[in-house]
Amino acid sequence: MKKHYLIIIILFLTGCRGCVDNFYGVNPLGYVNITFPDCKIQNEYLKSYVDTVINRNVSIPDSINFKFFENGIPDINESIVHFAEEPVEWYVVSFDVSQPWIKFIYNRRLDSVNMIRERKLLSEKDILRIRRRFSNEVIKSAEVFGLSNHIPDSVIYRK
Repeated sequence: MKKHYLIIIILFLTGCRGCVDNFYGVNPLGYVNITFPDCKIQNEYLKSYVDTVINRNVSIPDSINFKFFENGIPDINESIVHFAEEPVEWYVVSFDVSQPWIKFIYNRRLDSVNMIRERKLLSEKDILRIRRRFSNEVIKSAEVFGLSNHIPDSVIYRK
């Protein structure tokens, strides 16, 4: 009798991966997963730069927050980056691993309603453009800002 229950449980768990993911609270959504393996800036410094310098005068509308997050609030290790110049875009960037990575993107020209949460929905040209934009306008500008404001290298750079 116990063998039957064990077989049913095993079949349920292996046959319903999405059910298990949702049960354990794992996000079943995909990610665009654009990474920056050459980034030498510390995540803590880069996140602080995004939140206090880049987003200093940015008011993130609720409509954007709720596109990205069910409760409208980013995780403690995430920030939203807004690019006001064309193409106007919003990125959700995660700082929870050794390098920053872009999880989601919202760009009305690519999808007028939904955020883009799967890499396969982006062309290689878009991925390259997004990677270059974030590298130049966020990572490099954070480094220049830190050096010009005499922030110690030990705060800016990874060890």
